Amino acid sequence: MQYIVDYIEIILLVSIIALILSTILLFKIWGMAKNAKKIKDDLKTIVELNFISCENTEVRKNICFAKMKKVFGGFSGFNNVKKNTIDRRVVEKSSQLQKIIDTYRCSNVYSIEDFKKELYVYYKVN
Repeated sequence: MQYIVDYIEIILLVSIIALILSTILLFKIWGMAKNAKKIKDDLKTIVELNFISCENTEVRKNICFAKMKKVFGGFSGFNNVKKNTIDRRVVEKSSQLQKIIDTYRCSNVYSIEDFKKELYVYYKVN
C-alpha cells in the first residue's frame, strides 16, 4: 500500500512541476508574441533605410512610385478615369507626394509630373 501512495505522490509532484513549467512557457511565448510587432516595425524601418540609402536611382524611383501610388489611392471605376480626375487628386495629395520624393532622395530624377505621367499610363488615360 505504501508503494501506491509513493507512486501517487511522485505523479502529483511531476504534474505540479509540469504545470509550473507550462505556465512559464506560456508567458514566455506571450511575451515573444508582443515583441513580434516591435520586431516587424524595426524590420520595416531597416528596409526603408536600405531603400533610402540605395545609390541605384531606378530602385529608388520604383519604391517611390509604389509609395506614392499607395498615398494616391485608387479609383472605383478603373476604366472611366479621366485626366482631370488624376490631376485633381495629385494636387490634393501633392504635399504628401513631395515628402515621399524627398524622403527617397528622388527629387533630381523623379517628380510629381513624372508620377502623373505614370498614372496616365497605368490608368490608360490619353
